[in-house]
Amino acid sequence: MIRNIFSNSFYSIISTPNKEEIFKALKTARVDREASKWIEWNRDCKVDVEILYRDEIGKLFLPSLEIFLKELGVNQDLPFECIGIWRNTYKKGGFQEIHDHLVGAVPESVSPFYGAEEADLSGCFFLEDYHPEASTFYFHNRHSSELNVVWRKFMSTSPFLEGSLSYNIQPKAGDVIFFPAYMLHGVTPHGSKNPRTTVSFNIKFLT
Repeated sequence: MIRNIFSNSFYSIISTPNKEEIFKALKTARVDREASKWIEWNRDCKVDVEILYRDEIGKLFLPSLEIFLKELGVNQDLPFECIGIWRNTYKKGGFQEIHDHLVGAVPESVSPFYGAEEADLSGCFFLEDYHPEASTFYFHNRHSSELNVVWRKFMSTSPFLEGSLSYNIQPKAGDVIFFPAYMLHGVTPHGSKNPRTTVSFNIKFLT
C-alpha cells in the first residue's frame, strides 16, 4: 500500500462565519499609503497591493482562526498577533510569482509593525468565487525540482500522489485559507476583464 509520508505541507479552507461583516468592513477599510509605497516583494509580479490596518481588519478573521486551530488540534487560547495584512487586486494579465511569507512585506526602517519579523501562519481571504478565466491561487511543491522527468510524470498522473507538484485552490467568495507561512504559493495570470481581489495576512504565535 502506498503511503504519502512527511506531510508538512497542508492548508485548510474555511467558509468564514462572519463573511458579510468582512465584506462590509473592506469597503471602507483604511489603507496605509506610506507603507504601501515601500512594498518590495511584488517587483517580479503584476499585482496592486495595499497595506491595511491590522487593528481594523485583522481581528475580523479571529472566528475563522479559532476553527482552524481546533482542526489542527492546537490550543485555541494560544497567544498570537497579526503582523501584516494587505489587499491584492489582480487586473487582466496580473499574476503573483512563487513565494512564501516568512519575511515581512515592508522594510522595518519604514514601519516597524510591518518589518522583517518572521511569520508562522498565513491566510488569504477570497472576495470572489473561483472562475476558470480568473487568476488561480496555487501551492508549489518546493521539492519538485529534485525529481527527474520520469518521476515528474509519475507524480502528475498517480491517483495516490495528487497535488505532489502543484495544487490549485478553487474557493468561493467569503472563503479563507490558512497555511504555514513557509509554504510556497503563487497566483496564475488573470484572464478576466473583471478584477479579482484577495486579502492576505500573516500571523505570529507568541509561544
